[in-house]
This record gives sequence, structure tokens and C-alpha cells, in this order.
Amino acid sequence: MGAWKLKKPPISEAWIQASTTSSAEADWSWDGVHHFLQSFGEDLDVFETLPSFTPEAKKFDSLQAIAEIEVRVEPRYLRVRNKNRSRVIQVARNELLVASLRQSDSEYPGFKSLLDRFLQALDKYKEFVSIAEVANVQTHYVDIINIPDMYDEKTDIGDLFFGGPQLPDPKQGTLLNVEWTTTFRLTTVPVVVQQSVRMEPPEDFNGRFRLDWHCWHPGLETKSNEQIAKGLAESHNEVLECFKNSFKPRVWNLFEAYVEPNAF
Repeated sequence: MGAWKLKKPPISEAWIQASTTSSAEADWSWDGVHHFLQSFGEDLDVFETLPSFTPEAKKFDSLQAIAEIEVRVEPRYLRVRNKNRSRVIQVARNELLVASLRQSDSEYPGFKSLLDRFLQALDKYKEFVSIAEVANVQTHYVDIINIPDMYDEKTDIGDLFFGGPQLPDPKQGTLLNVEWTTTFRLTTVPVVVQQSVRMEPPEDFNGRFRLDWHCWHPGLETKSNEQIAKGLAESHNEVLECFKNSFKPRVWNLFEAYVEPNAF
């Protein structure tokens, strides 16, 4: 497993998320979150937030006209990133997310780099934010795939992907837009995977697809960091095999797969 590599991987972004529960004796603290994000120093030095507006219920006399509504404003999330947006750490209420975003002029650093950063952030998160336990762990991958001359050659979806939708009769024409979602449980590891494939607007005669892989990892919430790391690494290798088995040769060959000499 994982012996093959890709010279041209289509991955655009990946993230790992841990949902947590707050300690019963401690209220959620955005100040603690701010200090947590500040602890990453100059490496991640761009701070961002998105506010959330929640209307407050208010009693009023039935004859009284309502002139104003009270609204509670708090962050929907706080996050910190580096300047080129390739690394992000984001905290919502009881939720930690660590992401890698691939830039057009850079290589994807790999899942191990993302996993190491997630575990480091999770340790710090426990120091600065009062949490009782990790409630669940999820991972997500986004692939952007460009198919050269797809429309010029009138390529059918069945020439590109396994499991894609087909017209009942090829004589009806050519599919111009399509998307599908498949959810399945892996047999080798206790992981639920949702694969979503969506056709994006074309570039000239080139086809363009976005693939999202969302994975739920039941059972990891009660584990130590070392066990979480082991479970996520094993799941990642299995999802890689699902990725490989999704494509017909026309697409798979675009990624220029090879086997490392010391893989065995």
C-alpha cells in the first residue's frame, strides 16, 4: 500500500478536523483561542475572523411596535495562516481544523506534513482551550483534474471514471454537465468515505472536474495522539487506493504514477 507516487498529483487542498467537547466547569473562551493561534508565532502571522450574528429572543407588549432587534455578535471562527495561504489553522466553537492548500507554483507537501501539523496543533489546543475530549475526527481532500481535449474528442464520462453516470442510450448525445456522490464504508479500516465528483466549467476544449473526498473516522476520538496518527495514516493509504481505482487509464496516466525504488 502506498508504494506508488504521483509526479503530477491533482490534489488542491486537504484538511484534518477534530470536533471537541468543552469541559463542564469551563465556558468556551475566544480569548483562549486567540492566545492559541498567537502561539504559532511568525510562521503563521495573518489573522482572520468571520463574525456570526444571532438574533436574541425578546419579550414585548402586543400593542408595542418593534423598533429594533437585539443581535448577539461573536466569531464564527478565528484562524491564522501564512502569507501565501498554503497553511491554515482555524478554530470554530469546539472545532479545530488544520489545512494545507496547494499553490499553483508549489508542490503539495504531502499528508504526513499535514498530519504532523495537526497533531502539534491538537496538543497546543488542549493547553489553551479547556476541552473535555475529542468527539470525532474527519479528513477531507480536494482534487482538481483537467482533461486535455475532452470536448474536442467527444469523450464520454465512462471513458474517464469508474462508477460515473451514463446516458441510457449513447445515441442521445454527450453529457455536458454531471455530478454524483457515493458514500461507502471501507472494508479494511473503520472509515466512512463520501466521494463527490462535479464537472467544473471547461477551459476551451479541456474538461475540468472537482473531486471531494470526505472521511469520517469513528473510534479515534478516544485514542491518544499516537493512536490517532496511526489510524489516520492507515486510512489515508486506503483512500489513496480508492482514488487510484476511480479512474480509467485516460485520466490515471495524466498523474504520471511511478513506484519508488525502495518501496519493497
